[in-house]
Amino acid sequence: MRGGSKIVEQEEAHVWKENKPGDSPVCIVGAGFQLAVLDPTRPSTDDIISNTVDNCGDQFPALKRLTPLLANRNLNYVWTNIERICQYGPTITPSVIGAYEGDFNGKPTGFLVDHLKKLDAASSPSWLLWILLGVELKKMLALQYDRTNIKLKVPIPCGLKTFLAEIESKSVTWISLNYDLCLETILRDQFGDGKWSYAFEDFFKGFDKGRRDVEGHVIVKPHGSLNIWFKTVWKSRSISKERDLHKLYFVDSKCKLKTCRFGEVGCVNGNDPAAELRPWLIGYLPDEMKDELNSPGNFADSAHDLCKWNLTSAALALQRASSLYILAYSMPEEDRWIWERLRALPNKKFPIYVVSRNDTKRIVESLGVYGFDAKELSDNGCI
Repeated sequence: MRGGSKIVEQEEAHVWKENKPGDSPVCIVGAGFQLAVLDPTRPSTDDIISNTVDNCGDQFPALKRLTPLLANRNLNYVWTNIERICQYGPTITPSVIGAYEGDFNGKPTGFLVDHLKKLDAASSPSWLLWILLGVELKKMLALQYDRTNIKLKVPIPCGLKTFLAEIESKSVTWISLNYDLCLETILRDQFGDGKWSYAFEDFFKGFDKGRRDVEGHVIVKPHGSLNIWFKTVWKSRSISKERDLHKLYFVDSKCKLKTCRFGEVGCVNGNDPAAELRPWLIGYLPDEMKDELNSPGNFADSAHDLCKWNLTSAALALQRASSLYILAYSMPEEDRWIWERLRALPNKKFPIYVVSRNDTKRIVESLGVYGFDAKELSDNGCI
């Protein structure tokens, strides 16, 4: 009986309730999405740091030494509290630097440490640890979500498959809050390469060409993406008036599903000025950064500027939405930029469908208070 009940429960988990996407649906995809569509799944935000340290700790000297000191190893917590966490700098930074000088000599991360040591700010162990921890977190994501690790379930959940078939010919905006390429892989496999694109990809081809009107499935990624390199040529010094130079580009513009190779994260060579590569990932986005949507740009680099452009694009897509699907995204109160933009919409008549496990009921009730017609998309919150 127990085994039979489990089979029925799994089958029911794949059935979505009646829904009407309309002509211009908007879909928000959150961190739980990969758990529903990948086989095998990749580590979640809860265990990705512990998993990385347990299996590849020698590749991540800062994470390896910090992890035993952390009561909370959730990725979002570490991103959020990275500055406070790095107060451990005086305790562990000398050991971290020693590991980089030994095991990573002549490698990209070794060159990065050599460069950081030349900067005036290197006199602060906490500052050095803050930089290296941020780089290691991005390197970790590039390792864990390498494109070769993105293997879809066969078949994908039938509720999702039925939904994709219904919206194949519609104009859909996908707001992906994930760094991985799970969503892109599904759209490619279901529709082919020509039926989806990034809202921002023409920017990499030259601003003089202007924007084209994108039809079909358009992906917005406010937090960044693992298939785009962020390259910085570090030129600034305390006694210099030169600015650092930043550039963004696809790992392979002809094959957008190629991801950044984790072994290339760091400085390209030991030259001065140093050229550094890291995946275009914003990590935790502080409120003051989000507030820049309506204020002067104080973070003067292309990675943050493109992040802000994606935030704006996502917000404007909601203005013309015929429906909104919240898929495996918990919509925490901390993500005020989404909540506030929904509250401010002049039209709240479009339906909202939510499937977000244990957070489903809370989200539906909160959206109802704001005046939306929000409904649960499945009986148990599962995609």
